[in-house]
Amino acid sequence: MLDRELADFGERIGIPNLVWGEEEALTLTFDDLGSLTLRCPKNEEDDFLLTFSRPARPEEVRKAFRAALRAAHWTSRQPYAVVTGMHKDRWILGLKLPVSRVSGAELESALRHLLQLQASLFDGR
Repeated sequence: MLDRELADFGERIGIPNLVWGEEEALTLTFDDLGSLTLRCPKNEEDDFLLTFSRPARPEEVRKAFRAALRAAHWTSRQPYAVVTGMHKDRWILGLKLPVSRVSGAELESALRHLLQLQASLFDGR
């Protein structure tokens, strides 16, 4: 499922041999940045999920949480449904995409948006 779109996305980000892992999920870990996970929906009613996870330093969690609430406010028009939370000592920020919107170009666009949102939450940009 969605193999062609993942391959196109992989080529766009410089990983031409990108393939799904177990249970149609894929996690890429970047030492300095965090982890990116792409998860296929289990059925047609579910959305495609793209999440970014990074260690959360205690001094930045409150600031990032408040910034996330501002970013998700109903008056801001986000191009994707944003989900966020904490798990153990990691901050998780995700985007949900309807399967009908998933393509290599859309995944690249969603990744750019996710990284920009992450930078605005943690770095104030």
